[in-house]
Amino acid sequence: MPFRRINPGFGDVAVADPLRELQNEVLAEREDVRLAREKSRLKRAIAMALVGVRKKAGLTQTELAKQAGWDKAYVSRLEGASGGLPELETLMRYTSICRAPLRLAIGDIVRGNVIELAPDGAAAAETTYEAAEAPAVYESSSRAYTSES
Repeated sequence: MPFRRINPGFGDVAVADPLRELQNEVLAEREDVRLAREKSRLKRAIAMALVGVRKKAGLTQTELAKQAGWDKAYVSRLEGASGGLPELETLMRYTSICRAPLRLAIGDIVRGNVIELAPDGAAAAETTYEAAEAPAVYESSSRAYTSES
């Protein structure tokens, strides 16, 4: 199933292009590719969100690495689609440097609880989104990822 960008409360907007169609054909024909993609789904979603907040902050990988006290290769691995999932503290440091919120959503994105993690980890707040203000959700099959992760 191709990825669709969903804006809760505003209806679905389907994304279709030749590259995605080819990707879907390969995934349908190659079980090994499909299983590898499924295994890396969460890491890819996190990596895409990290790249998005870094670019929005106007930082290069080198600049972010310097501010975090990491080397550029580490930032590159965080933003890559493969490898292990980053630790929560790493995500908090990364998003803090980018001046972006880090949110953990549990349950329905519109009616569920959203915990915002402050850079120092001290503050947390419960929020309920109204449909009109809910962040975009990326969905594939039965899983969904927010654009503001």
